[in-house]
Amino acid sequence: MNKEVEIKITSEIHQEDDSAVFEREGLGSLEKIGNNWRLKYNEKIRQATLRLNY
Repeated sequence: MNKEVEIKITSEIHQEDDSAVFEREGLGSLEKIGNNWRLKYNEKIRQATLRLNY
């Protein structure tokens, strides 16, 4: 089963005195592989493949 999903990733960077939060949006695909799921994420400057185990 493949499905295109819209996801939002929030990154948090901790600095010595404060923290900064960055939000990025992009499209990804969600694919079931056996009992696990794989999420492929595409963004303008980044690409990632994540395995979701539960």
